[in-house]
Amino acid sequence: MLADPVDFKVQLSTIQATVLEVLPQSGLVYAVDGANRTWAVTRKASAVPLTAYQEGSPCVLTIARHRDFSLVERCELPHS
Repeated sequence: MLADPVDFKVQLSTIQATVLEVLPQSGLVYAVDGANRTWAVTRKASAVPLTAYQEGSPCVLTIARHRDFSLVERCELPHS
């Protein structure tokens, strides 16, 4: 039996990832984590303009884990 949706708490976690592809015209950045999962980062979830990302560079993803799915809540570039 599924839990009541009201009872489920969204869990946030932070993971390290690498920028895979940057599509600023589409408003997306794709990143891959250490478990080889690909994450889509939207313009809304990005902490910086999408043009600041470079393929192969590291990024930090805050993942919101809902009951039935997970998504990128925030994407940041590591501090230099």
